[in-house]
Amino acid sequence: MTNQSKNIAIYPTNDWIFKRVYGRKGSENITEKFINTFLNLDIKVRDLNEQKNLETDIMDEKAGIIDVFVETHDGTQIDLEMQVGNYEDFGVRLTKYACQLFANSLKKGSSYDSCKKTIVMALIKDDIDKYSSLENYRLRWNLREEVSHNILLTDKFEVVIIRLAKINELIHNNKIKDNEKIALWTKFLFNPKDLKEEDMKENPEIKEAVEIYNDVTSDMGEINAA
Repeated sequence: MTNQSKNIAIYPTNDWIFKRVYGRKGSENITEKFINTFLNLDIKVRDLNEQKNLETDIMDEKAGIIDVFVETHDGTQIDLEMQVGNYEDFGVRLTKYACQLFANSLKKGSSYDSCKKTIVMALIKDDIDKYSSLENYRLRWNLREEVSHNILLTDKFEVVIIRLAKINELIHNNKIKDNEKIALWTKFLFNPKDLKEEDMKENPEIKEAVEIYNDVTSDMGEINAA
């Protein structure tokens, strides 16, 4: 490894770092607060599955590997994804993940109402052209009737895209306050060093995330220097 590559900063938007901050056992509280902030929910994390692979599609042999798999106390399963670049067919991939998770939650011999509510939550670092004109940073899809939008086919299936670049824009334009939790989590993802000490004191879960990030990146530095 060259000296130049050693000096490249690795932030929590990096897939490997993201999984170690939010996907490891012991991070339940951090991940719970993170999800609730971006989805405006009040879920309680029961378990983080460190190794959860989607089944391989026999037809095309494409295997989906989940970034962070979350199980909540009410039985909801959440696939938490961090995406940087490679946005081609992004919507198709998210739909595939959601469909496979949803279908796999139905065990052989069980009734259909035992299917678990499934949410795929994807955070994208860069904006996607077809969403660029939209004002909302949280894009939520579910199965609704084409004309009567208030009628859901099922409330157990949902895909949400969080536009981090849009959140940064809203912070810059003072439409989201600099000290709001969603602003602080977004800053953490882009560069934890941008967080102020007082912000972390008031938000212990963010401080804990920063500590995990520092530990992980410090270990990486030691490995690279060896």
